[in-house]
Amino acid sequence: LAANPMTRLQRPANSVPRDRRVSEEELARLMHCLGYSAQVAPATKTARVGAAVVLAIETALRCGELAALQWGDVFLERSFCRVGRGKTDAARREVPLSPEALRVLRQLVEVRDGESVLQLTAASIDALFRKARDKALIVDLHFHDTRHEAVTRLARVFEVLALARIIGHKDLRMLQVYYNPTAEDLARRLRAPEM
Repeated sequence: LAANPMTRLQRPANSVPRDRRVSEEELARLMHCLGYSAQVAPATKTARVGAAVVLAIETALRCGELAALQWGDVFLERSFCRVGRGKTDAARREVPLSPEALRVLRQLVEVRDGESVLQLTAASIDALFRKARDKALIVDLHFHDTRHEAVTRLARVFEVLALARIIGHKDLRMLQVYYNPTAEDLARRLRAPEM
């Protein structure tokens, strides 16, 4: 060869990170289609997917982390859970539980059958979530988008280092991918009284 044919090749540009969040209206439609209610323990698989969605928004846990969560790693009286089966070392962590997350976990105790908290695999959660999403006529929503919602909500409460520890990232730049406030959210923070 007279010239290297690879010299003109360029790597494709990185894709733009998703910044999709779940609206309250979409969440209500999704819960309806999943048959999940805050007043009734989730006895069916689809209702437990509803519980998983609420837990994901309250804790920023990934679908696989929720599916792998065991009762031995949940400390209701101390308001935290231990996540030990993550994709990285940073993913192994202790996650604080909000009052709403505690409420959902107490519901799940009522239908407990074994050590698995949700009694579902990650694949089942994903498939049942997509089915309910389509039934609710919600466009372009993935289960993982609950993580964006969770991080954005948790950022109102926790400072950046605590937030990185909660969501399981050593690289603080990853927070830029998951923290997706609206302009309205940021304006509301400007109006809030100083502490």
